[in-house]
Amino acid sequence: MIEPLYQDAIKDLLLILKQNKGIILTDHYYYDVLQITDRNILIKNGQSFPISTRRELVDNGYLPRQKLSGILDTV
Repeated sequence: MIEPLYQDAIKDLLLILKQNKGIILTDHYYYDVLQITDRNILIKNGQSFPISTRRELVDNGYLPRQKLSGILDTV
């Protein structure tokens, strides 16, 4: 729960740092994570699933379908 003003500053910092470092980021705010990451892995029931879109989060049971109805075709 970071204030929106600081979210952008942190995203900018991570974008700079990831040029020279590997970073492991865990967060439930998937939209923010998908904006700045190069590789995403959902861990569920001891299995890992590569994730690159919100649709894949729905397909793997992380997000409910009704929450994203109408926008799934655009991701």
